[in-house]
Amino acid sequence: MQDETPRIYVGCVAACINGIPHGQWIDATQDVDCILRDIKDMLSRSPMPNAGMCAIYDYINFCGIHIREYERIETVQKLAKLCKEHGSLFGALYNRILDVDAAIRYIEYAYEGDYDNVAEWVMKTYSHEEQLYDIPEDLRVYFDYIGFVRDRAWGCEVFSVEADGRTHVFYLGDNA
Repeated sequence: MQDETPRIYVGCVAACINGIPHGQWIDATQDVDCILRDIKDMLSRSPMPNAGMCAIYDYINFCGIHIREYERIETVQKLAKLCKEHGSLFGALYNRILDVDAAIRYIEYAYEGDYDNVAEWVMKTYSHEEQLYDIPEDLRVYFDYIGFVRDRAWGCEVFSVEADGRTHVFYLGDNA
């Protein structure tokens, strides 16, 4: 089984500038203090004297999220933990809104689940509602589910992201 732990490759900037690759892969889900200790240990082994500056030169398993070279370690660790916990759903959501705290709130309070498409969500969510019961069952197939969701999205009530071949729906309610 392949390890899918989010990791960062942190390297010594001074060594890199001098053409000497020096760095190490670090588990980004561990405590911030442990990550900083690993970085400090890597820098202490640098072939460059008094090495003190590092950069993130590579990363893996961050669910499609771009990690900048000089990203704060606290941010990297938070993103890594959320990727590990929620997988590609978090990556897709974060890449859409670019706000870690909002993404957490949406997952906790607005996540409706995953569906084949948004029309399936509308049918499952609203098929028992009075509005659709007023439409004769043989005519419900003509209801524009996609248009309904589009109108809700324009009102900032609902949005979706694609992850793992599924449509993940977030409903913010009428208070959006």
